[in-house]
Formats: sequence, structure tokens, C-alpha cells
Amino acid sequence: MFVLMDIEWIENRYHHINPTQIAAMRVDEQWNCQDQFYSRIYPRDNSFHNWKHMAYIGGTPSDFLYAHGIYRVLTDLQSWLCEDDVICFWYVDSKNILKSIYNLVLKIKVPQRIVVLGDYLFPFLAERKMKIGNAYALCNEYGLQATGPKHYSENDVIAMQKALGYIQYPASLLYGEPPRDTQATSNADKASEVPSIPDAMCPYQLEVDTGIFHKADCSAIPSNAVLTGHPDLKYFFRKKLQACPYCMKEDVRKGIRERNQDIINRTQYQFIFAEHSDVFHRCGCPAILSTTDVIKGSGYYDTVAKTGRRPCKLCNPTSGTWLNMAEKKKAKRAAKASIAKTVVPDRSMNSREQRAYVRYTEARTERFTAAKDNFKSETEKNDFYTLTQPRFAFFCSAGYQTFHRRNCQKLHGLSNITGFSRYKDAIRSGHTPCKFCKPTAKLDIECSIPITNKRRKGESISDLETLCAEQGYAYEIADQYFCFTTAMGKWKIDFSSNPYIVYHINRVRTPNNEHDYHRQPRLFLSLLDTFEYILRHDKKLEERTSSLAEHMRNQ
Repeated sequence: MFVLMDIEWIENRYHHINPTQIAAMRVDEQWNCQDQFYSRIYPRDNSFHNWKHMAYIGGTPSDFLYAHGIYRVLTDLQSWLCEDDVICFWYVDSKNILKSIYNLVLKIKVPQRIVVLGDYLFPFLAERKMKIGNAYALCNEYGLQATGPKHYSENDVIAMQKALGYIQYPASLLYGEPPRDTQATSNADKASEVPSIPDAMCPYQLEVDTGIFHKADCSAIPSNAVLTGHPDLKYFFRKKLQACPYCMKEDVRKGIRERNQDIINRTQYQFIFAEHSDVFHRCGCPAILSTTDVIKGSGYYDTVAKTGRRPCKLCNPTSGTWLNMAEKKKAKRAAKASIAKTVVPDRSMNSREQRAYVRYTEARTERFTAAKDNFKSETEKNDFYTLTQPRFAFFCSAGYQTFHRRNCQKLHGLSNITGFSRYKDAIRSGHTPCKFCKPTAKLDIECSIPITNKRRKGESISDLETLCAEQGYAYEIADQYFCFTTAMGKWKIDFSSNPYIVYHINRVRTPNNEHDYHRQPRLFLSLLDTFEYILRHDKKLEERTSSLAEHMRNQ
């Protein structure tokens, strides 16, 4: 049997890849569907929560947040596949992603044979002078009704099946090797007679005879040289080729730094060193990025110090610079477990609420992971608590004109930090946006969650009735709302979902208003926290009213 498969993925700014959905359809040799498999995949961390990315088409953020993890999905897929199945991808990129995640997650190679349909199908179409393209392009060309939207794996697989069925490509040809492109072969045979012309799509050219790597516009390339084009420097570094001394100096230096930074980002080392160097560094030290040696490291200061290497004078690594790795991982696991038990949402939140919830989980994790006795001064402690306030999205420091996003590198090391919930609040305070992290109004926290708020087990409506009776508030239950009246206003709690939704009427400002409620811009995870918030709200309103009345009497 043949299995048509499609996989979608997203890449974060560290160039780490996370699959988001995978679909497969088992077909016979006439391309008739026999069985189907589909699953969404839970994003592994917040850096992949770009819900507008095309990899998330076909579902809401909640659909992906409640999906299974990558290990569970791959295990189910492997159980669904048969040993003699031939996996068919349309393009080679999807094939490489599947092989990579099998190796990283399951620690095995893909047992089934994998073929790239484009290698077989495109020469077949070109020979018959038919249109060449993706499955949707072929469906449009031949008047087939392809199910949308695109980049939704289940729809992509159905489009592949329809296109192959219409073209009537002989499935038996997939058991053999893909046909060679005769035009490409003839061009290769002529390479020894006619000098190659640098391809505009390949900015780097390799001299086949000498093994020297050039930029495409290098004047040092001989006129009769046989060249092969390359889109990047991966082949150069993998084969350890010789760089052109005239044009490649700056590109090689930049490529080495980028490659070393990627290696450091993908490790858990806190202290790193080059294999043949006598110095070790912190993981963020720029001094090691230019090395061409093998990068090694450890999460422990003592382990690196025992190798006989001395600390770098630029980054000055010390034993107290980082928390013990084991304790740090343990604290993170405990914080994640605590968050999973207490603040998991039960309803589908809108984009504004989802942004506030993500900020809240990040802040809560940071707050409970940090050691409370690790602050050197009261200012450092206050700055930490400001940075871990979930109601702040932008931050600035005293004495500086710019304001930043939470993860901006320019914010590190600053003190006396102030936070803002909205972009326009930071602008009105006289600050300008940082040109490095580029904060925008899209990051506004308009609907916040207090850091002390959490889900409490065993709560019920009877608890609200008891609390209202203790305060002397009149209450009633209407449909899914718990309504009660205080001295300063009227309140209505929607208890049919969690987080809870709270509505309010201010009887001080609008004494004749009985029905026009407004929604409170907060998310409430607990009925007790909701009631305590209402008490604080009414107390502050009462204090302001009393102060204003006294001021009027004095006047």
C-alpha cells in the first residue's frame, strides 16, 4: 500500500523546528482511499505560539494547546503504519522533517520506505507537456474541487489524492528509482566543454577542479572553470573546503559565528569552551563565536574548572553565576506541574485573553522558579517582581529614554525598572520604542490575571452564597449567572465557564443604572479570588467617594 503524507511545522527565531500537524492517507494502486490518520501536535514551548503562522491553519489555538505531544503522535502514527507501506511526500522538505523528528524523538530511523512524489511525477508531467506544481495547482488546472484551506494537512493529503487520481500516474513506478532528468543530464555532460554560468539563485560557486569556494560575482573565478552552485555555506562547512581569499573572507567569518551560535542555542551548557583552548566562557560570551574548533561545555562550573582551563576575562564566569542545573531543572518541573494543576483554562479564550494568559504563565513560572534569597539588593528584588508582573508588557529603566519588550537583550542589567500594560501608556510617559526588540501595540495586555490568582479545588456556588451571607449582600441565581448587590455596585458572575467572566454596574457613578453591565477586564480562575477582588474594588471605590465628599465639605 501507498501512504500519502503531509506534515506542517513552524520554526522559531532560534531556528528550532516544531511540527504542528500531520496527516496520512493509505491508498491502493488506483489512488482510492483505504484509511486515514490525522493529528495536531502540542507546541513544545511559548516560542512556537505564533497562531497566525500558516502551520496552525485548520484549528484554533485551543485545539493545538489541547493536542497530544510529539512523542504520542509519532507513536500512534507508527502503530497505524504497516511495514510494507511506502510513504509518499510531495516535496523533499517534508521527508527530511519526518526523518529528523523520528531520530530526535523516537531515536530510530523511519522503518518504511519514503519517496518524494515530485521526483517521479514532474518528469512524467513534463514529458506529456502538462502543468507542473503542487497538488492544489494541479487540481485548479484540471478543474478538480480541492478542499480548502491550504496548509491544513488533512486537506493537503486529499488534494494530493485527487491530483494523482486524475493524472492516473502509474503507482507501480514508485517501487523503482525516480527517472533522471534528461535535460539536466545533457547539461552536465556539456560542463566539460562549455564554462558554467553562475546561477542567480546560487550566490556561491564551487570550482570543481580546485575545490575553492567563491561568491558568484567574484572576479577571481577563472573563465574556463567548471562550477557548481550552492545556495548557502552548509556544503562548504560540511566538506571543509577552501575559501577564496578575495571574496569569501567576510562571509566565512559571519557563517562561522552563526553556526557556533546555533550550536550553543541547541545545547543545555551554561559554561562552554573550545576543545583546544585554555579558556572557558559563559554561554552568552561573544568571544567564542569566532572559533573554528569543536565547542564543548557543561552545566556545572566545577566540571569545567577541573579541566584546568581559566575563566574568560571578558564574560567573567563564576560559580555563583548560574543556579545548579539539577536544581534549576527540578524547580522548572515543579513550577510547570503547579501551573498545570492550577491555571489550565477550560474554555476557548479570544486572542486578547490568550495573550494575557500566556504572559501570566510565563510570569508565574519565573516568579516561582527563582530563589528568593538570591537577590543582592532591594532594588534587584523590586526589579525582578516588576518584570514578573503579568499585567506589564513593556518595560523601561530610570535614566533611559527607550522602553522594551520582556525578552529584549537591551533590558538585561538595567535597574529601577518600571512597567506598562499598553503601548500608548509607555509613549505618553515620554519614552520611545527600542529599535532592537521593536515593541508594538499588538503586545498590549488589556485583560490581565493577578499573579496570586490560581484555581482552587472543591469550590461551588454554595461558597459564594456563604460569602454573601457573611457580608450581608442580597443575591440570586439567574441561569448561569450569580448576581448580588453591594453598597457600591451590582455584580454578576458567569460561572458556566472557567476562567470566570465578571460583569459590574457602578452605582456611585451611575445611580439610576439597573441593567447596563460592563465586563471587568480580568480573567478569574477561582470564585474565592473573584469575591476578594470585588471586596477590594468596592473598598477602594468607597474610600475615593468618602475622600471626595470630605473635600467638597471643606470647600
